[in-house]
Amino acid sequence: MVTTAGNIPTVVGFVSSVIGVLLGFSYLATILSSFIQGDSSFPPSEPVQLAGAIISLGIGIDLVVLMAAIQWHLPPERQILAEIALIFLALLCVSTSINRFVQLSVLPQYRHPENPQVLALIHPYGPKSIMFAVESLGWGLFYGLGVLFAGLAIGGSGLEGWISGLFILGGALSLLYAVGVILKQPILSLLGFPAWSVLATITAILLAIRFWSLL
Repeated sequence: MVTTAGNIPTVVGFVSSVIGVLLGFSYLATILSSFIQGDSSFPPSEPVQLAGAIISLGIGIDLVVLMAAIQWHLPPERQILAEIALIFLALLCVSTSINRFVQLSVLPQYRHPENPQVLALIHPYGPKSIMFAVESLGWGLFYGLGVLFAGLAIGGSGLEGWISGLFILGGALSLLYAVGVILKQPILSLLGFPAWSVLATITAILLAIRFWSLL
C-alpha cells in the first residue's frame, strides 16, 4: 500500500476498519453468547436472528467502503485486482441486504401457522429457502472472490503480507462453504464461519493499524 493517496481516503480506510472490528466482535459475541446459553439450534433464536440481520447489513456496507479505501492506496498496476474485489464485495452487499431487509420488513408478516409455505421460502435460515440461497451466494461466492482478489491486490510483505494472507485464506474458506451448500456437505458448510468471524476481525484490526500508520 502506498502512502500518497491523500488524507481523506486514509481516514475513510481507518474508520471503516474500526467499524469492521466492532462489527466483527459483535458477530463473535452473538455466536458465543448463543452457545453459552445452550442455543446451538438451527435456525437460531429470534434475538440471534435479529442481531445477525443488523450485523450483516452493517458488514456488507462497511466492506464496500473499506475496499474502496484500500484501492486508493494501491499502486496502479494492482488497482485492477482491487476493482474486481470491489465489484464482488458490492454484489455481496446487495445480496445480503436484500435477504436481511426481507427478514426485517416482510418476514414478520408471515409468522403465522396459515403461511408455512411462504415462510419456508423467505426464511433467512431455512434450508429450502430462496433467501437462504441468496445469503449463501453472497457470503460464499461473492465474499470469497471479493476478499481473494483483495488479498492478491494488496500483496506485499510484513503487515501487508499478513493482511493479504488472511484475505486469501478467508476467501478460500468462503468458497468451500459455497461448495458445501451446493453439495449439501455440512462439514464444508461450517468453514465459512471462521472466515467471516475470526479471520475477518483479525484482518480488520491489522488494516486499522496499517491505515493509522498512514495518517
